[in-house]
Amino acid sequence: MRFQPLLLILLVNTAIGQINVKDSLQQILLRGKDDQQRVDVLNALAYQYYDFQDTLALQYAERALQLAKKLNYRAGLKYAYTMVALGYTSNGQFSKAVAYHRHSDAIVIPNETEKTVYNLAAWGIIYRDQAKFDSALLLYRKARGMLPKDDHLGLASNLKNVASILLRQWKVKEALTFCDSARYHLGKSTTGNQFLEMDIYSYLGEVYRSSNQFEQSKLYYDKMCALAFSLQDTYHQITCKLNESKLAFDVGNTGNALRFSFEALELTKKYHYPPQYVALLIHIGDIYESLSEFDVASEYYYRALRITEPTGLDQETGAILSALAWINKEQGNFKYALDFLDRAQIVREKIGDKRGIANCHNVRGLIYLQLGEFDKSLQEQNKGLVIRREIDYQEGVAASQYNIGLVYEKQGKIDKALELILSSAAIEEKVLNKNGLAISYNTLGDFYMRLGDMRNAAIYLEKAAKIGQVTRSKLLLRNNAANYVTYYQKLGDFKKALEYQKLFQIYNDSVYSNASAIKLIEVQALYETEKRESDLEALRQKQKINEAQIQLQEAEIDRKNILIFFAAILLAAVGIAGYFFLRLYRQKEKANYSLKEQKEEIQAQSEELTEANQMLQRLNRDLTEKQEEIQAQTEELTEAYQTISRANQGLEEKIQTRTEELRDAFKELDTFFYRSSHDFRRPLTTFMGLAEVAKITLKDPNALELFEKVNETAHNLDKMLVKLQSISDLGSQHLVFKEVFLKELIIEVFDQFKDSISKQNIQTMVEVEPIGDFYSYPLMIKIIIENLVENSIHFSNKTDPFIKVSCRALGHQVSISVADNGQGIEPQFHNQIFGMYFRANQHSKGNGLGLYITKKAVDKLGGSISFKSAPHQGSVFTVLLPLGDE
Repeated sequence: MRFQPLLLILLVNTAIGQINVKDSLQQILLRGKDDQQRVDVLNALAYQYYDFQDTLALQYAERALQLAKKLNYRAGLKYAYTMVALGYTSNGQFSKAVAYHRHSDAIVIPNETEKTVYNLAAWGIIYRDQAKFDSALLLYRKARGMLPKDDHLGLASNLKNVASILLRQWKVKEALTFCDSARYHLGKSTTGNQFLEMDIYSYLGEVYRSSNQFEQSKLYYDKMCALAFSLQDTYHQITCKLNESKLAFDVGNTGNALRFSFEALELTKKYHYPPQYVALLIHIGDIYESLSEFDVASEYYYRALRITEPTGLDQETGAILSALAWINKEQGNFKYALDFLDRAQIVREKIGDKRGIANCHNVRGLIYLQLGEFDKSLQEQNKGLVIRREIDYQEGVAASQYNIGLVYEKQGKIDKALELILSSAAIEEKVLNKNGLAISYNTLGDFYMRLGDMRNAAIYLEKAAKIGQVTRSKLLLRNNAANYVTYYQKLGDFKKALEYQKLFQIYNDSVYSNASAIKLIEVQALYETEKRESDLEALRQKQKINEAQIQLQEAEIDRKNILIFFAAILLAAVGIAGYFFLRLYRQKEKANYSLKEQKEEIQAQSEELTEANQMLQRLNRDLTEKQEEIQAQTEELTEAYQTISRANQGLEEKIQTRTEELRDAFKELDTFFYRSSHDFRRPLTTFMGLAEVAKITLKDPNALELFEKVNETAHNLDKMLVKLQSISDLGSQHLVFKEVFLKELIIEVFDQFKDSISKQNIQTMVEVEPIGDFYSYPLMIKIIIENLVENSIHFSNKTDPFIKVSCRALGHQVSISVADNGQGIEPQFHNQIFGMYFRANQHSKGNGLGLYITKKAVDKLGGSISFKSAPHQGSVFTVLLPLGDE
């Protein structure tokens, strides 16, 4: 950047310290008396605060712009336009930002090429983020043509910007060339720039990460992070954490990937740049998707989509839509999946994203495979394979070959399928794609089992299992467990087969949770509803503007009518005054002049009156034309108002209809939910009854063990259905409000869990102080106590366990407390325990619904719930409920 000489002394080297520069500029601003210098200082402050406090930076830029306009100071005005544009870019208002960049570019100042080059570079970043790559490259080429050959710093920045576009286009080798050139020119510059250095390190890290050279990638990421934290640059600190998370994810360390992502998410509270924030949300969604936590992943994807669609971040929008298609495919929602894919492909074709287009063909082919439409599946997979070979995307080629192999396998062409999947695994071993490699290993294990080659089957299944333990993908582990069940069955080792069957069921329940699928549909419905409401709000605002314009026009018409009325009165008064004047004049002339003179005078006056009459006639015609024009405008405005009224009426009717449809849909869903849970319990009850009969009638220990497992599984499913029925009860409008007898209710709950309490040797205590009459909804209170007691049982200690339930009155409230000396809750989970399906660890016996249901029931009763807990010391949950009146 080039500033006035006084500022140049302050800004020679940003490494001296950003805070010192800002303080010095503030002092100059306070003491400076020259207005042009004040413009330069305000622009410099704006530049210094961007990436740290963008709102403050924009305020400085707007002050500089106003003062430069007032002074007609063109150099300051040109740079102020660029600084204001940066402010609008930082908060996602890209259209406004582009307009200000155009204003800056339109001001031509001799010997001020640096400001023009900087403006073009910032402008190009907007087009890059919106995936308008050709437009961005055009601006960068224009900027590079203006740079002197010895401006190494400017050339380094320009080459770095081109590298960022090449990375987005998946042109990794070309991006590496530009990054190396940027480093060369940065090294040749006399001043250096640590912010530019950070960007180059970040892009080099991304280049090597994309090439699966993870150690080299980490080397550059570490250099970038060290600079980001030493300079206290929040934007680059977020980029650092996001880069570290992506690297950890690629090497299969999802735990660290999530940790780094949430550290980056915390930093976004201090600094918020929409494209960067969107990239972070998408990445977190990708991590949860890989762990088969589809409901959590979809929430992050939708949060990102709410930003990308309005701001025109098309590349990210295409990626999100494709990810949502994949989740819906995994959940069996094929209609939604195909719809998302169609939308994703339209966006990706618009921006020329060949890698994204190939991904759409790949996922669509897998959907057709699951639907049994093999010809369509092969057609889509081959389209994707052609594109991936064209752009030399090796991981994609491996995935396409693998998927085509799956189609051949379904068609019974095992040899062709095996050949393709072995070829796919060879590519994935070369590029170190762990998830893809594990999927291929699992499939190869399955194929070799069907061919009777158990030795090769064992080798590949063990390889897949090892990768699954590293990546912690539930979907991968589930499929591996299913293959091991078949493997041990074929070997005749039914005990091992049973162990893996149980493991498979655990992972399968986690992946294909019915409630998760319902929640996913609800999230999608919520997003579509919010989008429609946003569109309706925009229409309402437009209608208000039109109504305001009509009111202004009506006021203008009234003002014109009043003017016409007073003009007519004025003309009439002039005419009357002229008449009386004429009469007086005649009388006077009659007395003073001869008859001849009077006639001549009268003649002259007559001519004047004729002339005046003609003028009045012209005025009258003009007034008539104005009245006709006003009448036409009034009719047009009336017609426009009627049109808007009709549109508004139709809009309100449409809103009402959609609201009713949504309400009916939720009512049907609730009815289905309630009836299904009851229908599922009937066969479960039969299973449990048959298991009890088997205990009495059978003697074979192996058979008894199997029936015991069946009985245990049926009881677990029954508990789950009871939970789901409780959720349905929470939404019921037909609960009974009556007196609650707490002590009897607590004893009934303990009796309900007596087998578990006895089995674990848990001491139970009940303390109910006199409360008086307590009226509420007994069913809801029983649900609360049941879930809290069950939670205490699940996490009880093995040494002297106890559960104590206490009740007492606190003013106009009733306090119900459930205390235990169980395992306790880790502090980092305290904010999450009331979430649906939350479980603190994978060994938890519960289903993650108990505390969620408890919280919902307490909220329904207008109460509150709190807790105190420490690891290995136990927990105390306290519920406060209103006392109620009869």
